[in-house]
Amino acid sequence: MRKIYLLKAGSFLASFLLFQIELIVGKMILPYYGGGYLVWGACVVFFQIVLLAGYSYLHVILKAVDLKKYLYAHVALFVLPLFFFPGKDIQLTAQLASWPLVFGIFWQLFWSIGLVFFLLSTSSVFFQAWLSQSGLEERGDPYQLFATSNLGSFAGLLTYPVFFEYFFTLSEQQIWWRGLYLLLLGLMLVAACHVPVKAASGQEVPREDHGPVPPCQTWGWFLYGAAGVMLLLSVTNILTSEILPIPLLWILPLALYLLSFSLTFKRNPWRPSWVAQRPGVIISVSVLLYFTYSLTVLPVVFELVAFLVLLFYMCLFIQGQVYDLRPRASRQLSYYYFIFSLGGFCGGMVVTWVIPVVSVSFIEYLLGVYVTVLTWQVTREKSSFRIAHAGLATLAAVVLYILLPQGGWLEWLVVAGLMQTLFDEAWPSLKAYKVAGVLFLCFAALLEPLAGGQYVYKGRNYYGLSRIYDKPAGTRFFLHGSTIHGVRYLDNRAHVPLAYYAPDSPVGRVLCSTGFRFDDIASLGLGVGSVMSYFQAGQRVDSYELDPEIIRLAQTYFSFLSATRARIRHVIGDARIELRNSGHKQYDCMIVDTFSGDSVPVHLITVEALQEYRAHLKPGGLLLFHLSNHFADIRRILAVEAMSLGARVAFQDGPGDGNVTFFSKWAAVTWDEACSRKLTESLQWTPVTPQTVKAARPWTDQYSNFLPILRFQWKD
Repeated sequence: MRKIYLLKAGSFLASFLLFQIELIVGKMILPYYGGGYLVWGACVVFFQIVLLAGYSYLHVILKAVDLKKYLYAHVALFVLPLFFFPGKDIQLTAQLASWPLVFGIFWQLFWSIGLVFFLLSTSSVFFQAWLSQSGLEERGDPYQLFATSNLGSFAGLLTYPVFFEYFFTLSEQQIWWRGLYLLLLGLMLVAACHVPVKAASGQEVPREDHGPVPPCQTWGWFLYGAAGVMLLLSVTNILTSEILPIPLLWILPLALYLLSFSLTFKRNPWRPSWVAQRPGVIISVSVLLYFTYSLTVLPVVFELVAFLVLLFYMCLFIQGQVYDLRPRASRQLSYYYFIFSLGGFCGGMVVTWVIPVVSVSFIEYLLGVYVTVLTWQVTREKSSFRIAHAGLATLAAVVLYILLPQGGWLEWLVVAGLMQTLFDEAWPSLKAYKVAGVLFLCFAALLEPLAGGQYVYKGRNYYGLSRIYDKPAGTRFFLHGSTIHGVRYLDNRAHVPLAYYAPDSPVGRVLCSTGFRFDDIASLGLGVGSVMSYFQAGQRVDSYELDPEIIRLAQTYFSFLSATRARIRHVIGDARIELRNSGHKQYDCMIVDTFSGDSVPVHLITVEALQEYRAHLKPGGLLLFHLSNHFADIRRILAVEAMSLGARVAFQDGPGDGNVTFFSKWAAVTWDEACSRKLTESLQWTPVTPQTVKAARPWTDQYSNFLPILRFQWKD
């Protein structure tokens, strides 16, 4: 066997484990901090910080210490995690839930997997440095191991949902991970014995090893690293928030991103001519796709495929440029990856933490394209980029923002700058038409006409993009991501509940029924507050809402909260955590509508969650779940879980006209026979038994998987 396969196997397995532990611990930490975007966003930032720290550590070590002397010390470091994780199970605690979210998550991740994640993050560069200073004939091309490591990440990503998550609980996944980590440790020991490193004094050090890296080259590493991550995360945001919020859809963009590395950096790089030739054309198509997506004029399936294809092209182009800019000197290898990783970290921070609080759209996609084009121009020897171009774009953006402030200042600036750069690249001699083209396309992209409607609000935060618009028919709609979350009339019928809560909906019929008496109600998920219209004086309602901005919008632009005569108490935070913190508070009815569009916060529908809900129900209490979903049969999972706990379950679908009232699917859960009889006999809910529902494995805090319940009904 060729000895290089030992290094390839180690590089592959280390990256496989690195990615798998991200998914495992990210899923484990979710119930402790809620299901909001901030949770996974904070995890991603932690992973990027530790990855950057690993690259930085190895860069310093390889500059200060001869690799031959350090080799066995590095292998020995991989024994240390056996005293923590994976030597012991991952230990998380709910006691830190009171900390500020980001700090609490960082601390939990640091103490649970910080050490092993740090060591694994050094593996890709370490194996490449090992190969470059070995006596193997392949030492002249250490970058092939970078392709191998990304292939390992790709495999870790794809096998998790279809194998590890599908068949095993989180505890069992840790056992598998522990076994593979021991295999990695064994591979490293065998490789250390069979692939020795040559002494530094015995090597011929190329002259370029001593020369400084040109600033243009360093900036290329940094900016291309930032651009790739920005495009990856922005396409993920658009697909999962605006086009098709299918669970696990975020896997596809990340898989393509990793695949582009593997294809570009392998021993015989896959770089077809159409990737490098005339990139300005494909980049322009990417920009136009964003415009047409914003205008919602293309079929959903076409938009989905187009975004993924163009992302793959852009990633291939970026990785190809990074490959061309790679250092020829082996001693600059760690510096190369450090700068590239630093760029990726900064790009991730911009998309995850900065853009959501300064933008009113998913402008990070265009920003990623802009950084790509700008870097391409700057790193070429005959760059046509000029500071004057940036000045012209800024001036155009300022004028447009003054005239049309609804677009947002950042949107105008990015679009104007991008268009200016693209026009300059494509037609450097056409000066008179540049500004006209910029103004026209900016106008078309950012106004987003609504078939006769008009926006009254556009905003964005860490939980997504919110838009409120009025239609000439006298109705107001609240759109969160791609899903309508509430509707109201603009005339004297403003208090009439619509959308999924209309009077003839399942929940409307229950709340209007004289057969039920609900004095204390918990509403998990506010929306625009439509359900509050049913509550009267003397009733007490605790409204649990994760996003405080939703409460402000419901109070400002909708009238359901102000019209109700019930006493409403708003509780901000994850519903399950806040219920846990409420002590022994009990309710007659709990209405659970926390499923934002087609995205499902799993931790709110597990067996443990149902047990917690039951603990807060009075005798004879009722749980109502709104479970409408285009892509998953969630009611089947809920029914199996509830019946395993001895509950009685019933289903009912609600009619809709498609205009102001919508078709909806509801499930009712109760442990009281009389309550169940009222539903099924008086209100014609359909009782569910083990014989009438298809069997499914219950979801728990240790196990959940969407694949068995996925079904596709493409939305228009």
